[in-house]
Amino acid sequence: MKNPNVFIINNNGSLMAKSRFKPSTIYLSVLANDHYTESLLEIVRTLHDKTTCFITLNKPAFELEHSFRIHHVLPRNIFFIDTVTNTMGRKEDRKNVLYVSSPSAFTELSIAIGEVLRSGKFDCIVFDSLSTLSIYDAGIGPHNCVMDRFD
Repeated sequence: MKNPNVFIINNNGSLMAKSRFKPSTIYLSVLANDHYTESLLEIVRTLHDKTTCFITLNKPAFELEHSFRIHHVLPRNIFFIDTVTNTMGRKEDRKNVLYVSSPSAFTELSIAIGEVLRSGKFDCIVFDSLSTLSIYDAGIGPHNCVMDRFD
């Protein structure tokens, strides 16, 4: 039985199954490395009419925005929580970006996510990539600091 709340990504990077977004529903996309960028772009295109909080854990927000624009995806409804830019020694003042010191700053990230959820301004939250958090797990467990915000 297929779960209608899960995006299935085809080998060519396209979405095999889409469903209408329902409030308070969690959607999961498992993206293949060889079509990761194309799949991510397809997800962002699908969310074009949604106000989205994009939590970037492995690429800086400015790089993602650039990629979206060159592929004709305008990030006008996207707010970023960027955990990467500061680790590169870079920081830019941008209206649509909240900087977290690093992907390993679980408490700081948890607070930022909590603020986003409390604001009620976003239709959805996208993690790029949630599996990245496991790299930084030092016994605390990212699931304890980040995922508890969704309970």
